[in-house]
Amino acid sequence: IKNVDLIKELDGLISYELPKNLLGVIWKGKYRGQEQKWFVMKFLGKDNEINIRTKNPEFCEQNKNLVMAVNGDSLKTISKLCNNFSSSLIHFSSDYVFDGINGNYLEDHPVNPINFFGKSKVVGEKHVEEFVNDYCIIRTGMVYGTSPIKQTLPDWILNKIEKQQKLELISDQFMTPTYIENLMDMLIEVIKKNIGGKIHLSGPQK
Repeated sequence: IKNVDLIKELDGLISYELPKNLLGVIWKGKYRGQEQKWFVMKFLGKDNEINIRTKNPEFCEQNKNLVMAVNGDSLKTISKLCNNFSSSLIHFSSDYVFDGINGNYLEDHPVNPINFFGKSKVVGEKHVEEFVNDYCIIRTGMVYGTSPIKQTLPDWILNKIEKQQKLELISDQFMTPTYIENLMDMLIEVIKKNIGGKIHLSGPQK
């Protein structure tokens, strides 16, 4: 990413210490943690500059420190910065904060994530609720649509069918696919109506 406008640079460095049970275990015992320099920037480029694709389908489970830093811990700093600038924060969370046993969850239903991605999103939500005054947490799921940088699930299925390749899919899970353009329309409504707190946004069909 090259096309950005620097808005704010945080004074000093933010330190992250490894949990005691991981000291001397990971990173060959060479590091105790890390220090980060934080910046707030406005992205001025095009979507195809952003690439978060990974070849590892279980990235979250195998990179827990990084995932928690991005999805969880970073929201504490971002929320505090929003307050410093008297800004509201719209945070995209996930339906993975629930266990998926019952479905049709309401916004006030207790969270119960069953994987690390969901757990990290819960931590992020809690930081937003605790540290920013004006916020909206949007929970969505199964987002799909045309993307120049990432193949969505429908694209993947269609590609497999066209190549007459074997499909391995789940048979015990219901989803509510959310079309990206519809999600953006709903986001605009959230902004226009100044909706706060938590809101669930997804497609209309299961």
